[in-house]
Amino acid sequence: MSATRVLRVDALRLDSGEGPPILRGVSFNVARGERVALVGVNGAGKTSTLRCSALLERNWTGSIALNGRSVRRFSRRELAQKIAVVRQINVGFAAFSARQIVEFGRLPYLKPLEPLADKDVAIVQDALERVDALRFADRRLDSLSGGERQKILIAAAFAQEPALLLLDEPAAFLDYKKQAEIADAVALWLRDKGAAAIETTHDLNRAALTADRVVALREGLVVYDGSAELATSETALAQIFGSGLTTVPHPTCGVPMILPDKPVPTSEREITRDKNASKRSAIVGAKRDRLWLSLLLVATFAILFVAPLAGGTFYSPGVWSRFPSSARPLADLDAASKIFWVERLPKTFLAALAGSGLALAGLAMQTLFRNPLATPYTLGVASGASFGATLTLVGASAFAAIGIPGVILGTPLCVFGAALGALVATTLVYALSKRAGSDERVLLAGVAVGFLFSSLVLCAQFLTSPTKAFAALRWTIGGFEYCEPRYLTITSVVLAASALLLYCYSRELDALTLGDERAKSIGVDVDRFRKALFGASSILVGVIVSFCGPIGFVGLTVPHVARLFVGCEHRKLIPASLLGGALFLVACHTFARIAIYPGSLPVGIVTSLLGGPFFIVLLLRRK
Repeated sequence: MSATRVLRVDALRLDSGEGPPILRGVSFNVARGERVALVGVNGAGKTSTLRCSALLERNWTGSIALNGRSVRRFSRRELAQKIAVVRQINVGFAAFSARQIVEFGRLPYLKPLEPLADKDVAIVQDALERVDALRFADRRLDSLSGGERQKILIAAAFAQEPALLLLDEPAAFLDYKKQAEIADAVALWLRDKGAAAIETTHDLNRAALTADRVVALREGLVVYDGSAELATSETALAQIFGSGLTTVPHPTCGVPMILPDKPVPTSEREITRDKNASKRSAIVGAKRDRLWLSLLLVATFAILFVAPLAGGTFYSPGVWSRFPSSARPLADLDAASKIFWVERLPKTFLAALAGSGLALAGLAMQTLFRNPLATPYTLGVASGASFGATLTLVGASAFAAIGIPGVILGTPLCVFGAALGALVATTLVYALSKRAGSDERVLLAGVAVGFLFSSLVLCAQFLTSPTKAFAALRWTIGGFEYCEPRYLTITSVVLAASALLLYCYSRELDALTLGDERAKSIGVDVDRFRKALFGASSILVGVIVSFCGPIGFVGLTVPHVARLFVGCEHRKLIPASLLGGALFLVACHTFARIAIYPGSLPVGIVTSLLGGPFFIVLLLRRK
């Protein structure tokens, strides 16, 4: 055995990082020309063993030797010449043809820019012939059926000409005919090349008929290593699965074959016990989520109370009681009270509303596109709003010259321009998304639209006077330098309407995270729903941008942080995002106000400086 040994796995251990280890000391050999079936229940560690053997998983301990040499001592290219891996069928293929995928198998043998030689072309042709794939070799791989696609992946592994072939459930989801074709192709190739193979499978019957040896894993340990024909005996089945299964001899070769038993109804007592356990788990989860929401609510109220007191001069809490009224006009208040009620408090409330709105819009975009990077900013919505608002800022005199009433100029026109710009950007992204074909392409379309409107903003600033250009540039950084009572009123109304809309349809949002087809199958009108949420999010972002400028990072960070604490159910995510957004942006606004004395930093700078590291640290701590 040692003279013909290809692979030696000794005391292989792999920790999961959370919970018990995946592999706890796996040891077995694979000889040249041998076909080993790696079997076991779900979670036994079969795929992990293959990944460790091919160095696709590196955080393992123990020893894995290929032809007597540790696999860690091979370069990646050298290892690819010795080991070929066929993963399960759910991999990405881009727009390559089937032949091109097989040609990739020759990559370990080619130098940079070296074309395929006649020998390489012959090897690729032979691999395609072995799996009977020549008739569809020039079609795109993503246009093929599951069985045809799996044939091509196995042909690509043949083209590598490895000494060891690792097959991760190559027959999963295939019909009996395709399973037989693939099994025969692998067996013939192993015989002709003298190579070895390890195949993970759940079909112990087929393993008993096609494999030379069976290695069975259970709870990260080898519980059976022996003849494939004996792997379906009652003794082996008890070792592998922990209980005996019904077997009958195969009619032609006499090998025991496993038959499924008729399901036995669970007793009423067991059902009741399962229900009670599930109910207790749900109660614990609900209590935990309510606790986090309560803490968020208390923290938000606390920061709204404390933040207006902080600044270049810190005021005592007693200033809250010196509020203006009919009996005590604003003009009669002391200087600290005037600054508090006219300057600091409105800006703090506007920061809270803006933070809630941006977090809510980010949550909606991430759900609509099922993409963690989808926000009003990455999708170009904020850039469209910025262009609309910038146009009203730099073109105020031109609008006045054409007869627009003065009562409309200023804030009303800016809000209208920002909302219109956001809707235009949204319409472009939505139109492109209809033809994109994937959520990733929708995100790319949004980035392109964002760059387009950002360029238009720069063009508008360049063509206007230096004074207006500086004002527009300062506004695009984001901040709360100007705040009027009507800002709070408009933002509150739009935010409340948007939040109510999303909360009422929180179940539909949950369904949308499962995919468009699944959502449609359970009654969600996905197209109409997406249009409504697009419109509501765009108007919300447009209003916030018109008052505060484009403040980044809130819509990206807050929804992700909220998911870490309350899960992915939107009935809890929406209030958590609203509170978290308010808490985050008020904290950033307060820091911006006290970081530089006597001036203040634009809050858009602070959100990026504080939000980025905070988000990274939180992800690392919470995994």
